[in-house]
Amino acid sequence: MAGRTREPITLTQSERDMLIEAIDSHLYWQLSDEHYRNSGMVEDPGSDDRATRRTMARYMALADKLE
Repeated sequence: MAGRTREPITLTQSERDMLIEAIDSHLYWQLSDEHYRNSGMVEDPGSDDRATRRTMARYMALADKLE
């Protein structure tokens, strides 16, 4: 994204909800280790891989911002 200017965007609550749902799905199906998945929830720590846990934390922080 070098050279691109950042402009703020406005999201509706519905759009924020969609993004939060997409993040939740990504955390569950792509990032978490299967043995940490439980009925739609990801139990701590979510992954045995340290780098993946850091990535998961960044996604969770983004979801928190959207709420």
